[in-house]
Amino acid sequence: MTDRSAMKKRLSATITLIAAALSFPAFAIASDTDTVVSVKQDPLPVYASPDGRLSNLTVPARGLPWKIKASKNDYYLVGVDGKDYWIDAMTVHANHAVSATCLRQSAGTTIAADLGASTDHCK
Repeated sequence: MTDRSAMKKRLSATITLIAAALSFPAFAIASDTDTVVSVKQDPLPVYASPDGRLSNLTVPARGLPWKIKASKNDYYLVGVDGKDYWIDAMTVHANHAVSATCLRQSAGTTIAADLGASTDHCK
């Protein structure tokens, strides 16, 4: 097998893996602290699925905050009065847990050529 044909096979396998990964539905599971804290309109239109097709239903904005159970395509899955609905993320205000960490810790020396790599990096 030549180097060229081996490279073509590896490229083909890589493209196949990427296509397979992109074909799976991507639901993001929300953390325990992600909540809808207020709505921009009342009553709020709700959806049966995160594809944006309106279900012709609305829910009143009572019992806030609502726990966000999942998110997909800029829609949140929330439980209202014992039922699960998808709501458009643009129609609500939400609190999200945010966690930031340093990806790189410096060795403790000042390096002028590498921005942020001094001893004060990530403090």
